[in-house]
Amino acid sequence: RCLSDWSSDVCSSDLDGIAITRVLLDRYHEVGVVGYSAFLDAKFDPRWDDTVAKWLVAGARWFCNKTSLMAGLGFEVTLQVLLQCAARAEEWKGLKRQASGLDLADFKGLSNTLDTLDRIARLPSPVLILGETGTGKELLAKRLHHLSGRTGPFVVGNCANLRGELAEVMMHGQEVHQNDPRAAGYPKPGWFEQAHQGTLFLDEVGDLPLEAQASLLRVLQEHEVRRVLGAGWVKVDFRLVAATNHDLEADTAKAGFRKDLYFRLATFPVVVPPLSERSEDIPLLIEHLIAKYSTLFGRSVQLSPAVIQYLVARRY
Repeated sequence: RCLSDWSSDVCSSDLDGIAITRVLLDRYHEVGVVGYSAFLDAKFDPRWDDTVAKWLVAGARWFCNKTSLMAGLGFEVTLQVLLQCAARAEEWKGLKRQASGLDLADFKGLSNTLDTLDRIARLPSPVLILGETGTGKELLAKRLHHLSGRTGPFVVGNCANLRGELAEVMMHGQEVHQNDPRAAGYPKPGWFEQAHQGTLFLDEVGDLPLEAQASLLRVLQEHEVRRVLGAGWVKVDFRLVAATNHDLEADTAKAGFRKDLYFRLATFPVVVPPLSERSEDIPLLIEHLIAKYSTLFGRSVQLSPAVIQYLVARRY
């Protein structure tokens, strides 16, 4: 399918293949991606050195011998190779999804947290998830979304490093291109519009600059947004779930975070206990990670009870 079937702004942008793949996987979690490139070797572009790229490159090397799509093979042969790659990609995607299928209810150390989330899941009020980095705040937000009964999408917005106009464009969207009002791909909806009828998960909300905090507060109060360079207002209806590893209450005392926004976000504060306080979950987490990466790299790995006991005894 053409990218424009999914997103005209992606199709019309100047993003490279890796950036487009990242956007697609962020927005459409069930999309399978088959990459065709002449530059898939051990020394790849350093911009690829992130989680999405590592999964993509490892998967592509598994699906397809990089020499099987050399120039001059001819259309029919190339098409057959791509179809075979697509079939293997679909199988791999299913295995990856199976290996990534964490059931949070299995983690006994999260039982109190899950009980709280389940009770408030269908309420429209914002939820603030507090916890250390890596404690699974986004997984908890997805659980809230699935239990909320909302029919719209689950949209993730990362507030880290958002500054100035970038924050406004990402959050509110943009009506027209600054230099060419007729440019394709506009208007671009921002996070607020994308999450209409669904859930907006704002990660690292404690890093949001003060001017963007004021914009967020207004949207939560008025339920409408105006795109950058736009004239009219657009009604939005989303459930906000925010997450941070900051102590926002302490930040408000130091004027690092708006007090009025904090109280609006903290209608239902949910604290996620760190792994150091729930060692009973470590064996299950180890099992999940082994399944995930064994599937990804096509290897079978077993850990002895002594190794698991060693890992459980470490400080996290």
